[in-house]
Amino acid sequence: MHFSQWLRKRICEANTTQAELAEHLQRSPATICNWLKDRHTPEDPEDIVNIAVLFSPDIEKIGNVLLSLMLSIQYTKQHPVKTDKV
Repeated sequence: MHFSQWLRKRICEANTTQAELAEHLQRSPATICNWLKDRHTPEDPEDIVNIAVLFSPDIEKIGNVLLSLMLSIQYTKQHPVKTDKV
């Protein structure tokens, strides 16, 4: 699963917004938008951990969420989205 799909699913499940995520991570709304459009993935380890913590239902499941998150980032890097630029 691409990171953008993973993130979109978690945002929906958490009933949060892109703006709230940007504020929580102290990133610009444009950064979150780029993640959701598969233009970029988080590179900063602190961002990755903070995303996992934010979307973990409880402390005991952070490892599972972190693994899922990291796998989605890796998948996205290995299978980039093809865009048709005219």
